[in-house]
Amino acid sequence: GGAIQPALLPPFWRAISSALPNGAAVDSVRRIIYFGAAGIGGHLIVLASYAAGGLIIAIIGAIIKQHFRDARSRA
Repeated sequence: GGAIQPALLPPFWRAISSALPNGAAVDSVRRIIYFGAAGIGGHLIVLASYAAGGLIIAIIGAIIKQHFRDARSRA
């Protein structure tokens, strides 16, 4: 989505635009500026979900890396 409004996107991208962080963030900023932050709760949930998912993936990656480092040092 981003700078292009969802109504101008092809059908597939229009359907998932608000579920992607770029579309959710830009639409949230638009709603804050023009509509006094009305209706941004869903967009904030999308952004928080992506942030939490990224954090979980980073933690899992660090654990796996440490596991392999410890296994290599024991060998």
